[in-house]
Amino acid sequence: MTMEATNTNTGAGVEAQGNIEGQQNQETTSLGGAQIQEGQEGQEDKKQEDQDDKQQEQEEQEKQEGQEDKQQENKELFGKPESYDYKEVKLPENMKLDETMTGKFNEYATKLNLSQKSANELMAMAVELTEQTQQQTVEAMGKLQEAKCLEYKQLLNSDKEVGGANLKESIATANLAYDAFFKDEELRTILAEGGLNVHPKFIKALKAIGSQMKNDTIHTSGNPAGDEKSREDILYPSMNDSNV
Repeated sequence: MTMEATNTNTGAGVEAQGNIEGQQNQETTSLGGAQIQEGQEGQEDKKQEDQDDKQQEQEEQEKQEGQEDKQQENKELFGKPESYDYKEVKLPENMKLDETMTGKFNEYATKLNLSQKSANELMAMAVELTEQTQQQTVEAMGKLQEAKCLEYKQLLNSDKEVGGANLKESIATANLAYDAFFKDEELRTILAEGGLNVHPKFIKALKAIGSQMKNDTIHTSGNPAGDEKSREDILYPSMNDSNV
């Protein structure tokens, strides 16, 4: 009986010892897994830190490059020369820089400490605006002139003496004098551009002269014969007046 009890106790002790060793092995395994996990997390943290450092370094480099570009840009925009010249500015044909206005422009450029490059750019812009303004002015004057010519034509058409039903005959008679006394093409151009060639008063004057030419009372050669009147007598009667 005693032996059996002893064996029984011994078996229980072995079993208990086995359980303890199993628990220790399990704890060891769990501890090792935790260490591995901590090691992986540490590597990931390190990797993230490296990435952050690299990104921060890149941002600082870009910032520095931006500052350098800004400094270079400022050098190009500012820093007045000893004197400004605009030989690099392209001017339209027949345009010259006004000395007075250029002098005032230079005063402002100096006050703003503009570089030659900046002054050139502003001057080129001013030249472009001036050219556009001139072009717009020419176009506006052309429209006004067209309107004036149209107004003269309407007055001519509505005139009771030379217009309306009499217009065709009036123009034909006026052309006799026009062709005789206004042969110069430049003068004709001036009259046409001003609309004077269709002005009622001008047509009336030419018609009166043309009527005398029809009646053969004007010697168009310029040499008066008898009572015939010359061109000069008709166009400039006061020049032959003995009281003048």
